[in-house]
This record gives sequence, C-alpha cells and structure tokens, in this order.
Amino acid sequence: MNKTVAFFFLLMSFSCGTKTKQVKETFATVKNEEAQLPEGSFNIELQIDKVDGELYSFSTSLELDSGAYVVSPFSEDEFYGPFQISILDSRHLIIDERLLEIPKSVEENDPYINVPVRFVRENTVYKQNIKLLTEEDFEVSGLIEFVLEPSCKPYSVEFILSYHSDTMTIEKTKTSIDYKIYR
Repeated sequence: MNKTVAFFFLLMSFSCGTKTKQVKETFATVKNEEAQLPEGSFNIELQIDKVDGELYSFSTSLELDSGAYVVSPFSEDEFYGPFQISILDSRHLIIDERLLEIPKSVEENDPYINVPVRFVRENTVYKQNIKLLTEEDFEVSGLIEFVLEPSCKPYSVEFILSYHSDTMTIEKTKTSIDYKIYR
C-alpha cells in the first residue's frame, strides 16, 4: 500500500510540469467554478492609460507572495506553461506585439528538466501598447493564463476592455482554476 501511495505522488510530481501539445482546432474547457483560490498566493491588477491620440498603454501588475513564481512569457523552454496575455479582438484595436517585462526575468537552470528557464520570482509589470482603430463604442474580452508554481495550478484571469464615450477602461471579471482538455 505504501509503495502504491509513493508511486502515485511521484507520478503526480512529474506530470505537473508536463506541457501538453496544443491542438488549436477544438478544445473543451473544464472550469471548476467552486474552487477556492489560495489566499495571498498572487494578485493581478490591470490598468489602461491614454498615451496619445489613439495610443494606449496596457499594464498588468503581477504580485507574488514569497515562494510563489511563474514562468516568464520570454522563457524559451517547452516544459512549463508561461504567463500569457491575450485580447480576443482585432477589429477595434491592434495590440503591439512588443511586451515589456519590468523587471526582466533572469534565466536559471531548472534542476528538474536541466534546461534554462526564465522564472518570475518577484512582483513584475507587463506593458504593451494598444492602438485604437475605431471611435465607436465596444467591449472586447481578454485572458491571462499562467501556471502558479510551486503549487502547479493553472489559472485564468478574464477581463473586459471597454471603450465608451471616448474613454477606455479595463475590468477584471473572473479568476478561476482552469484545466484544458484538448481533443
């Protein structure tokens, strides 16, 4: 019995960091809406500021508790799920592909997979520019996804970017633990 339990925990520890190859055609998302988010492990704040004319600055502030970390979007490993930001519309705005990470993550050699990985271990701000393409009112959805380590839990943070009466605003709408099942 003890060997079975030990084998199960060993199997779970290896499967936690395994990256699943994404199939873009079809996937189902199983959301655990009742899941309790660990208190104090992270916080995400969103901000949008007008820079000039049709140009806006979109900031995502990631605050981590001591010991918590995520993988940088600039990490080149293929093992962990990196911090990703996406806005799901291109008809009303253009997202600048250049993402700034402040402070920049530092590459470390990961002892489990023995390759360089860029871990984000401190509070970090991600910035990118957004260009407005229309003056009409709109709302678009956005999503931030990442795996919080060392708990190895995948999180999704949903938000709405709105433009009404010449004012752009952003609102975080939901944070959940999501597991994606690809078909």
